[in-house]
Amino acid sequence: GGEGGDSTHVALALYRRALAARPQHVPTMCNMAMTLASFAAGSCQEEGKKLLQRAIDLEPAHVGAVCQYARLLQEEGTTDEARRMFDTALNLHPQNIDALNGLGTIYEARAQHVWAGTDSTDEKGEKERRMLLEKAQSMYTRALALA
Repeated sequence: GGEGGDSTHVALALYRRALAARPQHVPTMCNMAMTLASFAAGSCQEEGKKLLQRAIDLEPAHVGAVCQYARLLQEEGTTDEARRMFDTALNLHPQNIDALNGLGTIYEARAQHVWAGTDSTDEKGEKERRMLLEKAQSMYTRALALA
């Protein structure tokens, strides 16, 4: 790769060295997982996901690790588990902007999915869509109030 790719590889090598010295250092795991996520390759994404799982096992109350893991799940389409992880993050820290925005995008996407699958005469579908959009708006409003 170009210069950016080289610096990313250097950063990963340094993270690996740091983790060899302190294998249970959760912030290093989170930083390395974020760096791995910048690669499009599936094996890097998988390694990052495993690092975050290990970080959460070591420190279940580490909101940053929980949110990062939820975002990875969301990106791969595992939205139910992502929603649970964002909920966990909010239970740990009710004013976490990442978790609020993550939940907002999940609710918004579900509302669009419901809308795509219903016609205008489907009152139940319309009611569910409105409820999901209200939940999304509530999450976004809370996040904006904190920003």
